[in-house]
Amino acid sequence: MGSDAANPDQPAGDLLGSYDRNERRTARDGSTHAAELNTEGHWEQTSGPPGRHEPPTHTVTYTLQANWNMISLPVMPDSSNPSDVFGNLPSGWLLYAWDAANGRYLGKDLIVLNQEEAYWLKVSTSVSYPVTGKPNGAAQTEIDLALGWNMIGVPYESPIPWFTVQVSKEGNPPVSLDQAVASNWIQGTFFRWSGSAYEALTSTSGGSFLPLSGYWAKAKMAGLQLILPKP
Repeated sequence: MGSDAANPDQPAGDLLGSYDRNERRTARDGSTHAAELNTEGHWEQTSGPPGRHEPPTHTVTYTLQANWNMISLPVMPDSSNPSDVFGNLPSGWLLYAWDAANGRYLGKDLIVLNQEEAYWLKVSTSVSYPVTGKPNGAAQTEIDLALGWNMIGVPYESPIPWFTVQVSKEGNPPVSLDQAVASNWIQGTFFRWSGSAYEALTSTSGGSFLPLSGYWAKAKMAGLQLILPKP
């Protein structure tokens, strides 16, 4: 990184570059900016877009029970490597993902973490475990469903009411979840692991997809997308 980018008096950092007094210049992205020297001898940006900022990170905490837990990622860690994210768990932890297209489980060495999938996480003892990452800023998240059973994640930090969920078929305009169930596109019962048994949850019961949890969803045909809106 050049010396310009490290100069604290430089407006908007590396986006703008250096200035002469009251200079106007074109930045690397093609936008025009102006700056002037203030009374304290520091540069101030007087026009153009604001400087770039990294989105804030949030920390979520999993309450894990000894043995198996069905989890998802409401925030996305900087690393998608399971060992980087869960490596501070007590030794012996295991992580599996369901490969719906091929009908098999994948171990942690083959997993690339993402927010659309759910995961089986096994720990040797009950523990609270924090994970830090960037929240999902998308207005909605589309989850591709394979024919048959899929382990789906909840990609936001707040519950997603089922009545807001939609399903699209082969890229066509989406319909409500209830309409998709009535059309026999998708099974109307989802399954969530409680820590000791499955809970059967129906789409008409007025519930929500809960953050940190994972769900089994069954597609009755290929080419479906489950569309989860940001709460």
